[in-house]
Amino acid sequence: MEAYIALLLLVAPGFITEEIYALLNKDKKQNSQLKETITALILSMVIMLINFIIIAVSFNTSNISDIKLKFSSVRFLAWYTAVTLLISVILGYAWDRLNPLFFRLVNWIRIHESKNEIILEESIWNSVFNDGNKHAILIEKDGKKYAAGYIMKISHSANTREMYLEGVDFLEALPEYFNEIKGIYIDFDKGLKISEYDLSKLHSEK
Repeated sequence: MEAYIALLLLVAPGFITEEIYALLNKDKKQNSQLKETITALILSMVIMLINFIIIAVSFNTSNISDIKLKFSSVRFLAWYTAVTLLISVILGYAWDRLNPLFFRLVNWIRIHESKNEIILEESIWNSVFNDGNKHAILIEKDGKKYAAGYIMKISHSANTREMYLEGVDFLEALPEYFNEIKGIYIDFDKGLKISEYDLSKLHSEK
């Protein structure tokens, strides 16, 4: 029983941290089970190191034997579990906040080496269409018109691509305002092409 508890305390914190990070980044791409397990183990080791420092400071001891003896106390075990959960949550939140800063540094280096920027785990889908702004689009699939309109609702998931459009009649009634393309999104795997209309002319005449 003790071995199972020890294993749980070893692996679970890393998975909790990963889950917190995933909740804060719903567009996070799904990694393989092996990669997620390895990441969780690395995170768990970081959390264990932080726990060791906290125990050493709180109980004024860094002796491994003394620390092992403390785990025989239910009260200490409850305290350790609570501290571990708290650190796991904080680490997941910190990971979410620090990751963009790391990518900014990486992109700064890449730009100075005349290379293209790389995006965070967020997809181009969300960074372009799910930014809180109004988008009028034309969707084409395999070279044929599929749909058109204003994006009113859109999925925020790395695994699904769904959206709800309105204003189709408005786009068709005023074609002179929807003839300039601002940008094009292409999904090569699904044969999907989404053209975003430039709305500056429409807004300037309101």
